[in-house]
Amino acid sequence: MPEYRYLARNAQGKKVRGSQTAQDESALYRQLQEQRLFLLQCSEQAGKTARSYRLTLPELSDFCQQLGTLLGSGVPLVRALTVLADNEGFAPRVRKVCQRLLAELRQGSSFSAAMEQLDSCFPPLMVNMFRASEGAGNLAATAMRMASHYAKEHKTNQKVKSALTYPIVVLVMAVLVVVFVMVFVIPSFADLFAQMGTLPLPTRIIMALSSAVRNQWMYLLIGLVCLVLVAKALKQFPSVQTWIDRCKLKLPFFGSLNSTVYTARFARTLSSLYASGMPVLQALQVSRSTIGNAYIAAQFDLLIEQVRRGVPLSAALNSVDGLRKKLSASVQVGEESGSLETMLGAIAEGMDYEADMAMQKMISLLEPLMLVVMALVVGFIVIAVMLPIFNSYSLYGNDIGVM
Repeated sequence: MPEYRYLARNAQGKKVRGSQTAQDESALYRQLQEQRLFLLQCSEQAGKTARSYRLTLPELSDFCQQLGTLLGSGVPLVRALTVLADNEGFAPRVRKVCQRLLAELRQGSSFSAAMEQLDSCFPPLMVNMFRASEGAGNLAATAMRMASHYAKEHKTNQKVKSALTYPIVVLVMAVLVVVFVMVFVIPSFADLFAQMGTLPLPTRIIMALSSAVRNQWMYLLIGLVCLVLVAKALKQFPSVQTWIDRCKLKLPFFGSLNSTVYTARFARTLSSLYASGMPVLQALQVSRSTIGNAYIAAQFDLLIEQVRRGVPLSAALNSVDGLRKKLSASVQVGEESGSLETMLGAIAEGMDYEADMAMQKMISLLEPLMLVVMALVVGFIVIAVMLPIFNSYSLYGNDIGVM
């Protein structure tokens, strides 16, 4: 068992320092309680403090689900986290996160502040949701809402990954086939083509590419790596990322599908934040970071300023390029009827369904699109190889006719 250095307070209010072995921080806390000591902070003897982990979507959903169930049953927050920290169904790293939350709470931090102290363990959306619900006293409802939110997000990601598996395999196989043709097949025609004089342009292009792949493959590989690194570096500039995300919304057909996905993501987040009791301005500020499109997020400064000046939310949303107009129309109905929270929930559900359909359409279009690209590449190679042969047959036939 690890040995912990600890700082505690005794019954007389004096601080006490010491070291003690314990299975984990929760066990150390219980041991010190038996000694009438109140744990303030602790660290492992070897100097290795508990690291921060970015919890995955399934882990976030499971954590919120179980926390919401315990809180909904009337279990106090500290006791609920103690149960989760001892839950063997969680991965060890998730239990470690629960132990760190407990340590922060025992030092007097609020739940949202404790989550924020754990660096990148919890996403900002989740932290802000719990911060808003602490004042309203509905932590259990918020936890269940977050569990549903991350479960849906994980389900969507899994659908995309499974649907993209086939196109990615096809793309990799196509690249391997083209490389094989360039390295082993095209060179076998070199001697034949050398006797034909001036070759057609497609043939010269293919021969040059084949020679480059065979003789300059290392430079091509270095160039490809450099190109990827430069592209990643350029994306770090906000202006470049904004331009790329704007192009995503302007693509033929795919642009409208992307807009549906971004609108659904924003509507779901805004609905969850507003239902948890967060003010609209703060909810808009948090929601902008979850859209996943820098071009749309960049317009939120003006949007928030308009709402702050008293412009209706529906009118402000209508001016955002990239969000579906259906969103602003539905929000307007909610504002006029005085049921904005209910309407936002309905919008989120409807847009989620439309987003699923949009993703399926995008993915279903990728397969035939890739087949067309493969057909064009293979067709170009075949034409480049056969064209000089047909030309030589044609010249040979003309020579026979002259004789």
